[in-house]
Amino acid sequence: MNGKVFDMTNLDVSHHYLLELFISMFLHEVSLIVKNGMNSGYVIHERNEPFLKGKLLMNKQIQYNTVNKARFYNRFDEYHLNIPENQILKATLLYLLKETSDHRNNRIIRELLNYFEQVSLSRHPEQLFSKVKTSRQYVYYDQALQWAEIFLLKKSFTSFRGNSLAFALLFPMEKVFESYIAHHLKKMLGSDTVQAQESRYYLFKDGKERGNYRLRPDIVVRKNNEAHEVIIIDTKWKRLDSTGPSQADLYQMYAYYTRYHHHQQNVKKVVLLYPYSPLFKERQYVSRGHNMTEEAVVEVCYVDLLNPDWQGKLMKILG
Repeated sequence: MNGKVFDMTNLDVSHHYLLELFISMFLHEVSLIVKNGMNSGYVIHERNEPFLKGKLLMNKQIQYNTVNKARFYNRFDEYHLNIPENQILKATLLYLLKETSDHRNNRIIRELLNYFEQVSLSRHPEQLFSKVKTSRQYVYYDQALQWAEIFLLKKSFTSFRGNSLAFALLFPMEKVFESYIAHHLKKMLGSDTVQAQESRYYLFKDGKERGNYRLRPDIVVRKNNEAHEVIIIDTKWKRLDSTGPSQADLYQMYAYYTRYHHHQQNVKKVVLLYPYSPLFKERQYVSRGHNMTEEAVVEVCYVDLLNPDWQGKLMKILG
């Protein structure tokens, strides 16, 4: 896939599911086909007509028109948009119209379908791929047809072999790491509440800046026990060196602890969660109050995703 050609200026990838991104790429290819001009070809028709055109099919003429001598059962070629390539694209557009939940993709699909009004809808579009032509005049159809094959035949995106469609997508790994950990916590902690990107509290109590400083920890776990303990986790896609976590990260966790504690949340601890690094040992940072009682506990912990028991380690962190 030629990523340089794909225009992503109007696509907010941070708020899209991966499927919607793939749909957008397919629609981009179909839009290019429409702009360059959809191909037509000779399509064979067999119809009973009030005129003689092409070749008269004698067997069917006798079968259907023995009584009605005014009609002719013909076979003829017609130069038309209704070729297998366009039928595949139309079938894919109609399929994706049901699958997409993105308003922009939905609008573009409906606009593109206007150009396929003369194209019939096949009941078995998967059979059309064997009829696709590979001549030079169909080269600009190639990528759209590869997308269509993936969607209609429900092929996997994980295996790219031979002439299969292959391309690379770049993702913000800090978001992938955060979502991955949150997903597994929800599976492991069935009775507890796991909230990702919670945004119920603010850094400041009031004032004009209140709305601009909303707290948004990555993961908040609320234990379903008598103490109603709360554990706040911020995932960091960083490899710690010997200097340890940054001051900004520690200040951020301390802010989470103090503000949640102010709102009568029983915060057991706050956790900075990193991928495994051998350069810095796990440790606790403890803040003390005026009477030397424990105020805040910030833990720096790791998960080694290459370790088969990394989920067990995550459960130990939660205590």
